Amino acid sequence: MNLIRWTILLGALLLGAALACDHPYFPIREGASWSYQTSSPGFAPYTYQQSLHSVSTERFTMVSVFDDFTQEITWSCSESGLTATEYGSSAPGFAFETLSVSGVTMPPAGEWRAGTEWENSFEVQGSMTQEGVAVALSGSITTKNRIVAQEQVTVAAGSFTAYKVESQSAMRLTSNVMGMMIPMNFDSISWAWYVEGVGLVRSEAEGSVTELTAYNIP
Repeated sequence: MNLIRWTILLGALLLGAALACDHPYFPIREGASWSYQTSSPGFAPYTYQQSLHSVSTERFTMVSVFDDFTQEITWSCSESGLTATEYGSSAPGFAFETLSVSGVTMPPAGEWRAGTEWENSFEVQGSMTQEGVAVALSGSITTKNRIVAQEQVTVAAGSFTAYKVESQSAMRLTSNVMGMMIPMNFDSISWAWYVEGVGLVRSEAEGSVTELTAYNIP
């Protein structure tokens, strides 16, 4: 009987550790996976997959697999929410190292309602490669987020009730070109739809649309 009780207790502790990082709008489970398709005007659609690994009480790793590269980003978990500890860019020709992070990527579950606002920022350094020439870059990338509404959304994976999040990003970089410091500023706006128990199901940015095609959450 003692062995049975110990086995049950151990199982409960392990489950608690796995779920400590969990979030209703970003289910954090070991081995959870999502498949997406992105369509952009003038380009052929492409697919990619995301999966979660090394889930603990304090952090987890999200692995994104594209046709030509794989990206791993560690996230941290706290009472303030979930935070990507590295800036991940899928833009071709850019390579960044994250120096510091502030704010959260996703606020805690209790704050998910229309009107909630939050901000996160990365201090980065790295390079931009154009025509085989690498140019050093450094600066900040700040994103201001706001939940604008709860609405119905239909994607390949199904129809859902989702929270729509608007994100305004400001990239303020300085490039070093032959000893000359040149500012490089980029501003963008995007939208993302998050579903309770599923996660991200759709996003739009600069004419590109990404939709969830399949998912598996243990």
